[in-house]
Amino acid sequence: MRSVLCSALFLPLILASGPAAAQERPTGRVSRSRTLHVPMTADGTPPELHVAGGTATVISVDVPMGPEGPRIQDERGRFRLVPLEGSSFIILPNTDVLAGERPLLILPLQSGAPLQLALNSREDEVDAEVRLIPHQTPPPIEKAEGDMARLLNSSTEGAVELPLPKKRLVVIGRTRLWLKSVLRIEQRIFISLAVWDLPPSLPLEQQLLPCAVMKEGKVVTLPMFQVVALPSESPVQHRTLVTSLPDGAEQLTLRVSGDRTPDERISFPLRRAKPTP
Repeated sequence: MRSVLCSALFLPLILASGPAAAQERPTGRVSRSRTLHVPMTADGTPPELHVAGGTATVISVDVPMGPEGPRIQDERGRFRLVPLEGSSFIILPNTDVLAGERPLLILPLQSGAPLQLALNSREDEVDAEVRLIPHQTPPPIEKAEGDMARLLNSSTEGAVELPLPKKRLVVIGRTRLWLKSVLRIEQRIFISLAVWDLPPSLPLEQQLLPCAVMKEGKVVTLPMFQVVALPSESPVQHRTLVTSLPDGAEQLTLRVSGDRTPDERISFPLRRAKPTP
């Protein structure tokens, strides 16, 4: 990580040497450093990186990358990729990513399938530094998680006794989400939601971001293993999100965002998992 931190000394030279120097710097955005767990599979919706025109985003990967290096699927040539030491590099966009666009960042690894992330621009924040941790869930655990998620989807509210926060309703545009239940089994978390008026153009996976607040106050983005849906012709959709907590997590936050709309958050303290008798 020392090389990543030292790279900040060269960022002014990088910014001044490219087309991004002519762009007006974005204002009103909060720069964030975060850890992102990335699945080692192309299935499902890829996690997002928040980038901004004229702003450098430093990426570090916990495992060695392949010799071909990272690439971005973008025919317009809007992004510069600046290699750093080890498995680290800088993303430098010329402009913001347009609404509705999600160019794909592909990271080949020395071992295993390449990582895939979608690039997006937000009006309220930008990723200054992101640590990527690849993860791979064994198929038997995925099946057990899916069975548990389907059970929670089909249960009535209150069937599982859990401590819930006072704020359980989130409204983003026309979409409404109601927190039904949260179940913790050791480090696994199952979050069940009822959803109204979900636009087909914006999947729920792209609107939800589970995070954990650690003892030292650091915020860690959690992996999203599954979002299981209960088939229904009713206007109300039932979804259960499956994620996993790191050791030392003290608070769980579910961040809900729309397309170019302010975020809403549901936060509550974590109850310790009961030991297995």
